[in-house]
Amino acid sequence: MAFEDNIPTDPVVSSNIMAAGYDDTKRILRIVFKGKGATYDYSDVEPEVWVGFQEAASKWRFFEANIKYRYQYERIY
Repeated sequence: MAFEDNIPTDPVVSSNIMAAGYDDTKRILRIVFKGKGATYDYSDVEPEVWVGFQEAASKWRFFEANIKYRYQYERIY
């Protein structure tokens, strides 16, 4: 997966996730974690998963259950 520099992220309310963004053309989900700001891109994420993440009461629980080990990822920062 090639690094995509143009995926904007927005802050989210979460205990472990600082921000998230989604490129619907390339289906890449970007997650920025709290702490040192580690940033990962997850590939081939369906739009429905992004919507589910946005609507989830707990972003972290949704991430762990539906994204973390289901998609190929690359640490970009």
